[in-house]
Amino acid sequence: MRIGARQIAEHRDGLVMDGPMIEFAHAVGLLNHSVLADIEHPLVKQGYEAFRPLALEAPAFIWINSTDNTRTTQIEAGRAYARLNLAATRAGLAMHPWSQALQEYPEMAAFHARAEELMSAPSEARVQMFVRVGYGRQTGPAPRRGLSDHIRA
Repeated sequence: MRIGARQIAEHRDGLVMDGPMIEFAHAVGLLNHSVLADIEHPLVKQGYEAFRPLALEAPAFIWINSTDNTRTTQIEAGRAYARLNLAATRAGLAMHPWSQALQEYPEMAAFHARAEELMSAPSEARVQMFVRVGYGRQTGPAPRRGLSDHIRA
C-alpha cells in the first residue's frame, strides 16, 4: 500500500491511497502502514464499510479460472486478463480488480477457499483473477516502474 503522493512517486507500484484527506491523515500520523495492518482500527473498519456498497451494487463480476496453478498458467491468465481489460475499455466499461480474497497467505486461507468455492474452481484449479465490472469515472494510469526495474541483462 502506497500512502500519499511521495510514496506513490518513490515506489511506482502497489495499491495507492491519495488525495487531500489521505495526505492530511498521513501527515498527522492518523494513517500509516501500522494502522492499515490493524483490522480492528476504526479507520480500517471505515474503509471496509466504504467498499461494502461497491460490492453489493456492482453490476457485474468477472473471474478467470484455470485448470491448474503453474507459473505458465498464471502468465496465460494474466495475458487473458489484459486482453479482457482492453476489450472492456473499448466497450466503455471499467474494471476494478478485487483479488484480496485470492491472496495465498495464511491469514487469507479461509477467505481464499470460500472464494474459490463460490467461483467454482475445481480442487487443483485456481481463480486467477476476480474483478468487478461496470461504468465508472475516468481515472488516470496507475503508477508503474520502468522496464529496467524488471529486466536485468
